[in-house]
Amino acid sequence: MNILWNRQFKREYLWEPKCDGQFIKQDNHVSFIFADDDNLLAFSEKDALPRLLYTNTSVEILPLPSEWMVVDTPEDAFLMVSEDQGLNLKNNKFSHDVPEHIQMEFKKRIKPFTYYETFPQSLGEYTILHKGNSGYVCMKENEKLWEFTGRAYLYTDMMRWKDRLFFGTAGQGGYFYVLDINTGVPLASIKTGGTQRIIQVDNLCYVLRREKRSQLVCVDLSDGKIVSQCDLPGKASVKSAIAMIDNRIHAITFNYSNSIPIGFTWSCIEM
Repeated sequence: MNILWNRQFKREYLWEPKCDGQFIKQDNHVSFIFADDDNLLAFSEKDALPRLLYTNTSVEILPLPSEWMVVDTPEDAFLMVSEDQGLNLKNNKFSHDVPEHIQMEFKKRIKPFTYYETFPQSLGEYTILHKGNSGYVCMKENEKLWEFTGRAYLYTDMMRWKDRLFFGTAGQGGYFYVLDINTGVPLASIKTGGTQRIIQVDNLCYVLRREKRSQLVCVDLSDGKIVSQCDLPGKASVKSAIAMIDNRIHAITFNYSNSIPIGFTWSCIEM
């Protein structure tokens, strides 16, 4: 992997490395849509400066969930920021009255607040149950196969590739795990500093690691080994957006001055 290009954006009064936003593809180019106070901005790979999409002029605070969601149908496409508000991706206009069928689809997909703490994870004939804050029990045909105790709290879906189970944790450190789904034996236990987003392409997974330096690492699910890695500028955060579009990975890392975050860098990485 190597960095094809990166773009920097300075932000005033950025008290923590946080940038609520999402990468999307529009009109044959990639944009990063994000929130800056009560403004909704778009920063594309072709723009010299971010474009203002929406300014909240009311006393209400613009809803800024940590996870936005693109909901699209053959007729409509919206970047949803709440149950009834979103950005129309066909005309770049912000709407306080999103069509009902888009609202219903958003509500169907959105996860409850306690989803990663209490909800069972179903993976075909396997069901993963929670045991405490960081323990898991795997059931198959109503029989317990194994128990596993990890570190930190579950922050991603538990996902399956063939006979591999993989997921990410955050808080109190944070790890990326790959387990044998039949035995619970860990093939990988990679300290990442917090994993909330995973990109999977067949047997390969891409995650951000923010230990001594920021890296994008590629893990082979077959054996749990890191097969490639790429150093990124600045520092990654558990709030760092990451996405794969057209076989390239886009990631956000944060820039600091005297230990204070002053902006972010958008990197485009070739796989």
